[in-house]
Amino acid sequence: MPNIKITELQTTYNPRGKVIHDDAFRDLVSSIVEKGVLVPLIVRPDAETKKFFVVAGHRRLAASVMAGLKEVPCQVMNLNDQEAAEVAIIENLQRQEVHPIDEGEAYRRLHEDMKMELKDIAVRVGKDLKYVKKRLYLTNLTEPLRNQYRVGQLKDGHAELISRLAPTDQALAFKAMKQGWTSVPELGDWIKQHLYAPLEHQPWLGNTEAMAAVGACTTCPPQKDGLFLTYTAGSCVDLKCWRQKMAKYIEWLKTQHPDLGFVSNEYGDTPKGIVPKGQWVQLNKKTKCDSAHNAVVVEGPNLGDVLLVCSDPQCKTHGSQQSHYEMTPKEKAARQKEVKAQKAKHELAEKKFKQALNRIHAPLNEKYLDTILSILLSRYGTAILRPIAKRHEWDVAKKVEGKGAYQRKYSDFKGAIKKYLKDANIHQKAQIIAELIIESNYPSDEHRLAFAKMV
Repeated sequence: MPNIKITELQTTYNPRGKVIHDDAFRDLVSSIVEKGVLVPLIVRPDAETKKFFVVAGHRRLAASVMAGLKEVPCQVMNLNDQEAAEVAIIENLQRQEVHPIDEGEAYRRLHEDMKMELKDIAVRVGKDLKYVKKRLYLTNLTEPLRNQYRVGQLKDGHAELISRLAPTDQALAFKAMKQGWTSVPELGDWIKQHLYAPLEHQPWLGNTEAMAAVGACTTCPPQKDGLFLTYTAGSCVDLKCWRQKMAKYIEWLKTQHPDLGFVSNEYGDTPKGIVPKGQWVQLNKKTKCDSAHNAVVVEGPNLGDVLLVCSDPQCKTHGSQQSHYEMTPKEKAARQKEVKAQKAKHELAEKKFKQALNRIHAPLNEKYLDTILSILLSRYGTAILRPIAKRHEWDVAKKVEGKGAYQRKYSDFKGAIKKYLKDANIHQKAQIIAELIIESNYPSDEHRLAFAKMV
């Protein structure tokens, strides 16, 4: 097995993704310093450059560079692009630390770039077809949720459920999970109730005039069998698109039936002219009264349904079934005072926290600070980075990822922080480190105020 100079090795596609300098990586560096590279890298020769492309062993190569080696043992194989991709995937899958997303990306590359059928991929890697498809689903996660998955804020079962949703719905499901729908079955029930159930309710289908008023799909993925979903012609697969269509459908109903009333299936305050839940009763032919009238549901479940209702509080038959409770002026004032106090508390916490950050000074040299920042930024996603960018009032650029139907824009908070760090001094870098740690572990206003008192 020949040793090849590191300067003669080139890296291209890595099925494991970017090499992360975590504890395991540092352990690998220590092992190489002590014992050398025990498992040879797999490389293939490049006729043009007279060098070698690394097929498998990107992490070992990075660790060898860190360990100060000049050459590493290599197994040279003459492989074409497809063979190299297959070898890289199979070799890396034998290592436990491959992240499921990186595994899915590798399968996707074989499917889309190498034109391999999914069943053939399953055979090549020794997995069943269902397993391969699950890994492929994970590549449908948005970038913020990929980051949450990598740092352990999203577990495998939850990630598989959320990855099957449209991009605009994934954040809603993740938020629901953080708010208490913590087990996989619970999250599955929430998704069925709040995302799938609304999509199944499309009252405009089958009505030629209503469908013309609602309009054709323009923002959803193509309505055909795809890698992730099977679409039914005319139906919505994205909750955001569904809401837009439903709004158009309700407007169309208003023009067709000017006498329609408006009711909400949600309790609490509603816009003028909309009767909230509890202040109307649904009727049928047998329970019809003199005050009965048709109304369309414009909020909450069964959105767009036209119902026969009674909303007359003076109705002798149904008035007693309605709860026309409204907040008193005193209660409204108390609530406004509470909201104002919460806002003031948050603003004070932010102010004190920012002042405390300015009192931080760095005892470490800049090299160590940059290493710590690199590790933290590789771990944290939008949920952690957004409040930091907002606190410093940085300009955040928009970026585009994906292709075709899977293309999406996102705010590049990480890019904004990196731009700031380019010209930051060591004390400012130490302050950003403190912010990252506190935002990820103690995000409440109480914790920010406590920190401000300690510093």
